[in-house]
Amino acid sequence: MAAVMGAALGFAGRAIGRRMMKAFEDKVVPAVQARAGLAEQQFEQEKGEQDAIVARYPELRGCTKDPVIFLDGGMRTVPVSELRTPVTLGQAEWVVARLR
Repeated sequence: MAAVMGAALGFAGRAIGRRMMKAFEDKVVPAVQARAGLAEQQFEQEKGEQDAIVARYPELRGCTKDPVIFLDGGMRTVPVSELRTPVTLGQAEWVVARLR
């Protein structure tokens, strides 16, 4: 009798495991892939924005020791804490106008 119960529980356990695995593959995996795709898209957009800032303002510099931003050869600085991340082209324009 114990062997029969054990076998029945084994079949039930495998059936439940298969259903859980199917639900995982049908729901969780696509959701994770969608989030990863969105994160990659945001990264590419932010990278494009950073490339545009570098192209437009090659004289813009940052100091990691004293977290400030400055223009090459300039005397003024803007604290990095005043910027929101990710830094946009609009923010870069504001910083450059303030530094000039």
